[in-house]
Amino acid sequence: MMNNNLITRPLFFLSCIFLPLFAFTASIPLTGSFLQLDGSNLNWKEEDWKKELYYMKAIGMDTLIIGAVAFESYAYYPSRFLPLYQPCGTKDPVGTILSLAEKLKMDVYLGLFGWDWKDKGSEADFQKFAELNIKVAKELYHLYSSSPRFKGWYILTWEIGNAPPPDNVAVRAYLKVIANLRKLTPKKKIIIAPYFTLDISPEEIENGWKKLLEVLDVDVVAFQDGVGCDRGIKPGDVPKYFEAMKRACDAHKVELWGDLEVFDILAGWKPAKIERVKEQIEKMSPFVRKIVIFEFNHYMSPLKGEEQRKLYNDYKKFLSLIR
Repeated sequence: MMNNNLITRPLFFLSCIFLPLFAFTASIPLTGSFLQLDGSNLNWKEEDWKKELYYMKAIGMDTLIIGAVAFESYAYYPSRFLPLYQPCGTKDPVGTILSLAEKLKMDVYLGLFGWDWKDKGSEADFQKFAELNIKVAKELYHLYSSSPRFKGWYILTWEIGNAPPPDNVAVRAYLKVIANLRKLTPKKKIIIAPYFTLDISPEEIENGWKKLLEVLDVDVVAFQDGVGCDRGIKPGDVPKYFEAMKRACDAHKVELWGDLEVFDILAGWKPAKIERVKEQIEKMSPFVRKIVIFEFNHYMSPLKGEEQRKLYNDYKKFLSLIR
């Protein structure tokens, strides 16, 4: 440790000037986002999606993780067993996004089948859920496997909470879907996005996920920080849980990404303030290889409103300090 008596006044003065910059360099930028397709964006034309992706690219985002692309009554792509969602601005929203991503050299990960899990949870429910995910995956592979920007899969819309045992009914559904995806596309990555609550300790997260990652053959864990949800989680809670998850991921050579929430449920599902987002980035950065957000389109896209535009512009200013 440096002897404080040896610090001269000029060096102390310089340290005061540059300390804020050093603090900022500890933060890593946001380089991707989930995308929730729904009625607020599916009426978009190709030109709208082009603007959206350009906005993302302009702040350094190179990754798009599309959530569910099919539900019980419709799909967001030309499915053979489900009708296309209406009204739709293009004949193939997923294909349109992939085509634009190719031009902008953005990586795309595709989600599968989504369901309303209210009143569901039995073994039969989850097995049916797994089968529908596999059916959708096969259709997506047939339609989009030739795209060089289709980099892998996001599973499942029923996210794993905390650290259930490996024989949990939801985990068994994951295992079934993962096994089929590995056969279908052995070289493509698989992303999962689990979450935690304060009801469980960091030690339980670490030990539980060390066991889960022994059986879940995934490439990336995009760990939700939970700060935007109504679970009482603050940015200050993030480091101990992410450090625990990092140890679990490192033990199985799985990449740990941060899934940073840029919304605020308590404010009425509004975009978060930049001060909170900056703190989330700072707390998460030491533990993750990449930060993606949930999610750009609804909470940060200038195409969606003034509050979203403000967060976008505020982040752009912050980005200039950490690049």
